[in-house]
Amino acid sequence: MVGFRCYDRDLSMPYVETGDELIPLLMLLSLAFAGPAASIMLGEAVMYCMQSKLKTCPKLEGSINAGGCSFNSFLRRTVRFVGVHVFGLLATALVTDVIQLATGYHAPFFLTVCQPNYTASGVSCDNNAYITQDICMGKDQYAIMSAR
Repeated sequence: MVGFRCYDRDLSMPYVETGDELIPLLMLLSLAFAGPAASIMLGEAVMYCMQSKLKTCPKLEGSINAGGCSFNSFLRRTVRFVGVHVFGLLATALVTDVIQLATGYHAPFFLTVCQPNYTASGVSCDNNAYITQDICMGKDQYAIMSAR
């Protein structure tokens, strides 16, 4: 467990409840997933329409028949590029979470949700001591765990 210093100002920021976040989760998901996916689909649709109207331009990709279904180039390219986009988002989230767990720093609101008991036995805050014990008295265990 990573420790902390008594009364550390960097860890005493206010805690924002999940419902009171600056950017709601639905908006974040729509900006990260739906917005770029819609842009990719729109761009591929415009490109497909331009290619189909210009008969002089040879088509780069033809239709594919698989299992009785016909997949044209627009659908294949859209699924491929949206898939690459989603894969990139998931890979970025995974790498970010691994780095966050590996570094082990507390969140800026850790002391706010932890509400440490500095008077517990074996705890001394003289000379800005470094505490490695679990002295949290906070009620919201989920918030404490997420702050660690």
